[in-house]
Amino acid sequence: MRIRFAGLAASALGGLALLTPTAPLFAADHSASASHEGATTMQHDTTNASINDGRHDFDFWMGKWTIHNRRLKERLKNSHDWEEFEANGEAQPLLGGIGNIDSFLAPAWRPGFAGGTLRLFNPATRKWSIYWMENQTGVLQPPVVGSFVNGVGTFEAPDEHDGIPVTVRFTWNAIDPAHPVWQQAFSTDGGKSWETNWIMTMTRMNGATQ
Repeated sequence: MRIRFAGLAASALGGLALLTPTAPLFAADHSASASHEGATTMQHDTTNASINDGRHDFDFWMGKWTIHNRRLKERLKNSHDWEEFEANGEAQPLLGGIGNIDSFLAPAWRPGFAGGTLRLFNPATRKWSIYWMENQTGVLQPPVVGSFVNGVGTFEAPDEHDGIPVTVRFTWNAIDPAHPVWQQAFSTDGGKSWETNWIMTMTRMNGATQ
C-alpha cells in the first residue's frame, strides 16, 4: 500500500493427426490415441503454466493478521524519528484468485481511520498492480506494479511527496509466509538510493487460517 495519509490462448491443434484412406485401422486408432494424449499433456502443461504464472503469489496473505508498524514521522528530511503502533488487517481473494483486497485498521494510532489495498494480477504481463485507498480521501491511488522473485515481491511507480518527484517502492518479503514483512521506500534519484519510511511485520491471528 502506498500510504500517504495527509502527508492461454495456446493452440491445441498441434496434437491432431491426419488419417488417410489407406492407413490401417490399428494405425488410425494409435494416432487418435496419441492425439488425445498429446492434447491432454498440452492441457496439463497449460494449466501448470497458469498456476505458476504469479497469480498465487499473494495467497499467503489471505486471512486475518496483527500488524506491527514502524513509521518514519518525517520523510525525505534525514529524520531518524520513528513511531510504532499496532494494527489489524484482513485479506480476501477476488475475481477467482487473480485479485485480492485487504483492510488496515489502527484505532490506537488514528481513531476512525480505515485503509485498504486492492491488488490485481495481469496474466498477460504476469505482474501485480497494487492500489491504496483510504476513507480520508475516497480516492483509489495510482498503482505500484511488479512481481515476486524467490519469495520477495518488488513493486514500483513514480509519485510525488510534498511536491518532490519520487519513485515509490513496496517490498513484500514472504520467504517466511507466517510472518511476512512489508516495506515502503522513496527514492529521489531514480532508484540509486532509497529511504525506507514504513515497515510492517505481520503475524497471523491465532485461529485464523488461509
